[in-house]
Amino acid sequence: MLSSLISLLFVSFVVAQNETTPGAAGKIEIQGDKGVEIFGLCFNSKGEQIRKIEGGLPYESSVSLDWQRCEVKAKSGKSKSPVQIKLFQRNQMIYSNSFQTPTIGIEFVIPWK
Repeated sequence: MLSSLISLLFVSFVVAQNETTPGAAGKIEIQGDKGVEIFGLCFNSKGEQIRKIEGGLPYESSVSLDWQRCEVKAKSGKSKSPVQIKLFQRNQMIYSNSFQTPTIGIEFVIPWK
């Protein structure tokens, strides 16, 4: 059980690949090694699930203001795989983070301005 958790990466926001959101407030880009798989859920301010995420990297998607946080797991067949997340609002970067799998958890709320 612990070994499977170690092979997963919990991040707090990611969006589905190549999806558009009506009333988009920005976009998210997630890049990393080929073969890294992303799985997760995104939630609004009421805690309701508003998006399910599955697939490989790279990801690029629009994001709307009702998105508050996401919990995402990343899995890689390699012992260490870099992943980079960037969030943009009105073409300005408002968040950037890099990490390597495996990591147990990184959590944050989407920092809308």
